[in-house]
Amino acid sequence: MKIPFEKYTIYVTFDDDKIYELKEDFSKELVSEMNMSTPTNPTLVLHKQQLDVAKTFYKENSVNLDNETWNNYYKIGFITLQELNEFTTK
Repeated sequence: MKIPFEKYTIYVTFDDDKIYELKEDFSKELVSEMNMSTPTNPTLVLHKQQLDVAKTFYKENSVNLDNETWNNYYKIGFITLQELNEFTTK
């Protein structure tokens, strides 16, 4: 999964009820609120909680995503190094 930084303002949420803007270098900037998505300034929101549910499904059903996707999830902070190794060595 290539993350479309050039097209979207990307926000991520973790388990701490805070919102972060994800930068192209995968750094995160805490924001007080997300900008409204518009046709000229679209936004994309990624929630760690959604991936947590999906990870269970992937494991139980032997679904494989490409290594780039798992590496990006790791860089974002959605999975641990151990999980990255588990998903990319299948």
